[in-house]
Amino acid sequence: MASKEEMERLVGKVISDGAFRQNFLKEPKASASKVGIEITPEQEASFRKADFAKMVGELEKVASKSGLMSGL
Repeated sequence: MASKEEMERLVGKVISDGAFRQNFLKEPKASASKVGIEITPEQEASFRKADFAKMVGELEKVASKSGLMSGL
């Protein structure tokens, strides 16, 4: 079971790394394992329900206004 910190790190990677995000959306458990994080079936199900494309889009809007992030 991934800890809270591991889950936060995983979400951060999914949001910030486009190639990882593409793989993660197809196979969350295998992708998490490749970065040393083991997720439970329940955690995997939660990730499958998340709309990461929408999250990235919203972050890009905020970042473009603040100039903090580019190229997500």
